[in-house]
Amino acid sequence: TCSQLAGIRQEIDWCEKLVFKPFRASNLPHCQFLTIILCFAHSAFEIPFPSIFPSMARHRIQIAVLIALLALPQLASGQLKVLSAGNTAEQWKGSQLQLIQQQLRDNTVKGPLRDELTAQQRWLSEWKSGKLGEQPWMTQSSKGKLFTEPTIDPAKKAKSLRERLLGKKAKPTAKDTTELQEALSQYPGDLGLKQLYLHWLDQRQYRDEYVVSIVETATSLAGLLEREKQTDEIKLARAYCYYRAARALIHRESDESIAKKPIEEPEKHEAQLLGIYSQLGQLVGHGRPEFILLEIRMLRRDNWYGRALVLLEENAEVIESQWYLNNRRDLLKDLGWDQPAKEAGSIAENFKGNGDSQIRSASRPIED
Repeated sequence: TCSQLAGIRQEIDWCEKLVFKPFRASNLPHCQFLTIILCFAHSAFEIPFPSIFPSMARHRIQIAVLIALLALPQLASGQLKVLSAGNTAEQWKGSQLQLIQQQLRDNTVKGPLRDELTAQQRWLSEWKSGKLGEQPWMTQSSKGKLFTEPTIDPAKKAKSLRERLLGKKAKPTAKDTTELQEALSQYPGDLGLKQLYLHWLDQRQYRDEYVVSIVETATSLAGLLEREKQTDEIKLARAYCYYRAARALIHRESDESIAKKPIEEPEKHEAQLLGIYSQLGQLVGHGRPEFILLEIRMLRRDNWYGRALVLLEENAEVIESQWYLNNRRDLLKDLGWDQPAKEAGSIAENFKGNGDSQIRSASRPIED
């Protein structure tokens, strides 16, 4: 058989590129590849099968068809590997968009799922491999005037302490914190002292340790504010209470926090977070840039990654650069989009900026 195959080598050279190379690219086992070659030679040139395959000679046509059917998926796979080798990112993007569009053509897909697929389609349609940068590249949503958290201190009992603890030139001492605690003990319902205590606890260096105290103080202050005349300033102060409480609960869910201390009652934690977030939404609605990272995180908790990603892009100009880049990277990973995720990850890792933001200092990102 070997000598016969060698004798007709010139006759089968023409099919080297069309048949043999794709077969090799498909990584078929040697025995399967050899069988296909023998079947091809037998059918095309009447070369007899080796004596070890006597039954195959009696059923030449049936076996040829069967082997062709078995080999078709592997052959197609091998051809696709060759064809897509030029620009794998664009090939991936095209196939992903095709899948999304196929789902969107289904009229039964409605509500949040359709919104999610539409968001995924929008982001991926605008993405071009190698074009991601540190700056946002989606059209930014209209922001209007940004909120600033109001300082509530009608009795002026917290004014001096606030300057010493949180003022621009503050150098707080243990004596100052003790004085604050004593003042709160003496005037537990004072709005200014309660708000100052919340702001003191809800600092980056303390947030992980005082999550429970932050949530309790924030919700307590919100309750006290509800008793006041509901001016715009009071409503906004309440909104920031709910924001700070929700942010602390979200921070409690971080891997670092759970590693230190697991959440003992997950259902209670969940109900508390959803309730507080709902109250925030009732006061200021959704889409406010001051609270946008909290909204993004809530979408992410519900696996609406595409919606979260578009919301992030639309508000990127008011988010600290490092948090924008980190969130973009993480959301792309959540979506399983390896191509843009790798690109975004490299940018986030190599970022050298100073993290400046247009958001007011009181509206820190969730991750800080």
